Amino acid sequence: MTSTPHQSKGRLVRFPGSSIAAKDLGVSRAHLHRVLTGERESASLTSRWRDWLKSHPQFAKLQPRA
Repeated sequence: MTSTPHQSKGRLVRFPGSSIAAKDLGVSRAHLHRVLTGERESASLTSRWRDWLKSHPQFAKLQPRA
């Protein structure tokens, strides 16, 4: 994928690309979102998310700064 889908650029989107990443990572979107917001803990999924962002820089630059 070379372009960023328009759904990832909305004001209300907290983690752009997370739906696509969840599919690629083999987890549900809800589980990934809960891990990213801190509601659940998963060191392995957090690491895989960071790796996914490295391979998808068009989404990495849209992520909120922690």
